[in-house]
Amino acid sequence: MKYAIVSQRMIPLGIVLILLICLYTLPQVMVNLTQERALQGDPKAQYELAQRYDRGRGIIRDEQQAFQWLMKSANQGYAKAQLDIGSFYLYGPMQSRDRPLGITWIEKAIAQGNLDAMSMLGNAYCHGAGVNKDYQKAFYWLNKAALAGNNSAAVDLGYLYYNGYGAKKDYQKAYYWTKKAADAGMEIAISNLAEMYLRGLGVNKDFKKALVLYTQAGREGSLIADVNAGYMYEHGLGTPPNKQEAKHYYSKVILNASPEELSYIGNSFFTGESSEKDLSQAFFWTGLAASQKYKPAITRLRSLEVELSKSQLQAARQRLEELRANAGYYASN
Repeated sequence: MKYAIVSQRMIPLGIVLILLICLYTLPQVMVNLTQERALQGDPKAQYELAQRYDRGRGIIRDEQQAFQWLMKSANQGYAKAQLDIGSFYLYGPMQSRDRPLGITWIEKAIAQGNLDAMSMLGNAYCHGAGVNKDYQKAFYWLNKAALAGNNSAAVDLGYLYYNGYGAKKDYQKAYYWTKKAADAGMEIAISNLAEMYLRGLGVNKDFKKALVLYTQAGREGSLIADVNAGYMYEHGLGTPPNKQEAKHYYSKVILNASPEELSYIGNSFFTGESSEKDLSQAFFWTGLAASQKYKPAITRLRSLEVELSKSQLQAARQRLEELRANAGYYASN
């Protein structure tokens, strides 16, 4: 057997030093070039400079500079900048919000064919953000963007078909668009798809598939997916019952969720939206939010006490007390 001998040549030290200097100075060179083009009035460069200031990429982070350069770019008709300005006024800090103005900027981006702007406008019509809630208009813009390949629009379009908002309820179409977005890696779509497998809507019921999807969405950061994965382990849906795994998934949520998010989870169990309808679970998660003095949760907790049977209420209260007595009850493995 013959072996090939590869000769190893030493790279001269001078070349190594030059390469290191280039690697060190290249980011600053790129920033300087972007600044130069931005000062010359290039709207794309102005947008890129705004992004650098916003994220502190190769330059000291400065939100005021970021906004100023973003506005310069938007005023020159750069669609991505117009969309970001619109998003800022629509969903930014409360003290800076001007939702009608946000819609105006989003419409400017739409006029240039920006699909993300179409999706954002459709979402705004879904929720009545800066415009009157109008599911027909929401459907129009989301359908237009989704058909052109926008994944965010596909998520919301699946939601509209699932609930029959702005179009006739159609679980097959809801499944189609939700799966399309999930295949593209959209976290919320993966969780929504899991729910469709869990309930057998638009697709054959498959608890195992639902559990796989919930755990996948949880890894992407979805707290409601973690809750649902924990619920499936606790009740043996798609898997043998496993209290330890349920405890693991619940702990992630308890340690990371805000009071608002805990209250949302409680409400999802109460209404049966995004989770199985389970009043005991609703009481538990709402109680966690209420224990942090979240007022809407405190109010809902009182109404849940009326909804639950005596035995359910006793079990739910005991579960809450266990958590309060030992803060590490769920966090320990």
